[in-house]
Amino acid sequence: MRSPWAFMWNELGEFGLDFRLRQHLDSITRTLRLRTRLFGVLLIAFLIYHFVPPYSGRAGLALTIGNLREELAYSGPFTCAAVVFRNASASASASGGSVKPEESADFHATWQSRFNGSEVRDFQSAYRHRCPTMQTSITTDINVRPADCRGCQTRGLANAVNIALGSFFLAQESLAPRRIHLIGDRWTYGAWRDHFRDFTDGFDLPECSITQPPPSNASVVIGAVNDVRLKVAPDGTIAFHGPAHAQFKLNVNPPDMSIFAGFADIEIKPGRLYVFRKKSVLAQALLIPRADLMELIRGIWTNLVRRDGAFMTVHIRRGDKISEREAPAFPVALFYRALKRRCLNDPGKCSRTLLLLSDDEEASRQFKAAAGNCFLITDFQSEVRRLGDGNAGAWNVSRDIHVSQPGFDRFSQGQRTLHAREMIVSLFLMAMSEFVVCTYSSNVCRLVALLRGGDLKSNNILSLDWEWNAQ
Repeated sequence: MRSPWAFMWNELGEFGLDFRLRQHLDSITRTLRLRTRLFGVLLIAFLIYHFVPPYSGRAGLALTIGNLREELAYSGPFTCAAVVFRNASASASASGGSVKPEESADFHATWQSRFNGSEVRDFQSAYRHRCPTMQTSITTDINVRPADCRGCQTRGLANAVNIALGSFFLAQESLAPRRIHLIGDRWTYGAWRDHFRDFTDGFDLPECSITQPPPSNASVVIGAVNDVRLKVAPDGTIAFHGPAHAQFKLNVNPPDMSIFAGFADIEIKPGRLYVFRKKSVLAQALLIPRADLMELIRGIWTNLVRRDGAFMTVHIRRGDKISEREAPAFPVALFYRALKRRCLNDPGKCSRTLLLLSDDEEASRQFKAAAGNCFLITDFQSEVRRLGDGNAGAWNVSRDIHVSQPGFDRFSQGQRTLHAREMIVSLFLMAMSEFVVCTYSSNVCRLVALLRGGDLKSNNILSLDWEWNAQ
C-alpha cells in the first residue's frame, strides 16, 4: 500500500489543496504521531471535502474516501509516465497484419456490430409481426409543457428519452403487450423525427407507426392523459389497468408516479440485469440517428480512431444535476485519476486519445489541468472544426446551458435543437468508445450503457457514483 503522506505531497495538489496547507498538516501529524494509513485517508478526504468546492453533502465525501482508498491500495507508481498506452503497431497486429489503424477501422461494420445486432433485428421484425394483433396501446407524449401550466417541469433530453424507453419496455413486457407510440412533434429539443428515424416507417398499417402522427382515418385512439395505472406483481408480471388506449404525458405536473414506481419494482423481479438487457435492445432499435447526424458521427469517429484505432471518453455532468442536489459532487480530478487507474491496471489497452464531454466549462478546465499532457484531450467542438466545411460556426453553442432546465428553455428553438443534436452525436460517440468514465446519476451515462448493450458488469463503463438503474 502506498503511503498516504507521499500521496498527499506528490499528487494531492491536483485536488486544489494549497502547498502551505499540506506543509502545516505534515508538521502537525508528525508532532501528534498520527501517521497511520487509515488516519491519512480520513484526514485527506476531510480536507478535500472542506477546502475543494463544490460538494453536495456526505455522499460526495463518501465517494471521495472510496476513490482515495483504491488509489492508496495501488502498489505501483501512480503516475502518467507509468501508463503503457496502446499504439498503432498493436492495433495492426490485432487486425491481422501491418494495416494502419485508419485503414482497418470500418465505421459501418462497427456500427452494425454495436447497434444493429441480431437481437435488435429480431425485436423489430417481431414488433411488425405482432403489432396488428395488439388491441391496446401506450402513447408517451414528450412535447413541451402546456403554456398554462407554470408548475409543469420540462424533462431534460436524456431524461425524456430514458423515461420513454422505460414506458415502452413496460408496455412490451406486460401480460397483454401494447402498441407503443411517441408524440414528439413539438418537443423542446426539436421534433423527434428530425433527430431519429423510425423502423416502422413504410409499414402498411398506420396505427403501427411509432412516431408518425396517424392520419385522421386511422384506428389509433388516444386515451385519457395519465389515466392508466401500472401494477407489478411479486413474481415480476406487469399489468396495466385503465383505458385500452392510454396516454402518458411526460411534461405535466404531477406525472403518473405509478410508471416510476414500476421501474423500481421490476428491478427487484425479474431483476436489474434482465431489465437492462431488454431495455438495451429497445434503445438500439428505436434510437436510430437520421442520415445527417449519422454522417457527423462517422466523420468524428473516423478522426478519433485515426491515431491508434480507438479512443476513450469522459463525461462530467454538473449544471443543475449538482446545483439541485440531485447527485453527489466530488473533485473533477477524480474522473482523471479513475481513468489513469484503469490504464495502469490494463497495460497496452488504453488509447491516448480522449474525448472530454461536459456541460460545464470550468469542469472541463479542471480536468485538463489535472491530466496535463497524459492524454491527447479533445472535445466535440474541436472535432467539428477538424471536419472543416464551415461546421464549427454552426455548432458554436455555450457549454454552460444546463445550469437549470428553465434557463435552458429560454434559449431559442434553434439553439435548443442544435444542442440536442450535439447531445445525440455525443451519446453515440460515447457508446462507440473503448472505455467510458461517467456517473450513472446522469441520464446520459445510463443511456450510453443501454446503447453499448452487452453485459452490464463488463461493458467498459466506470461510474463514479451510482450503479445503473432503470429509472
